[in-house]
Amino acid sequence: MSHGFSRIRTDNALGSVGFCWQLATDNWCFMPLVQITMLQGRTADQKRKIAKRITDVMFEEAGTRREGVVVVFHEVSKESYASGGELMIDKAPPKS
Repeated sequence: MSHGFSRIRTDNALGSVGFCWQLATDNWCFMPLVQITMLQGRTADQKRKIAKRITDVMFEEAGTRREGVVVVFHEVSKESYASGGELMIDKAPPKS
């Protein structure tokens, strides 16, 4: 790869193989990358808890390194999110 990056192979204890990028003597091994798309409105504390639980599961069940798990939150508005062909803003609130 250009720009001084080279791809290096990584193996974990469960036999999973991945690839990281190496630049000079620094290695970046951010695997897996978990992306969550959800409606806006969660607090930072809620996101912390979600990220921790996802990281815990990936560590316990997939054998990943905790520091390698990346969780990205993509928040969208009700005007930009549809389910069943209907925008969320147009749906009636769920009944309690």
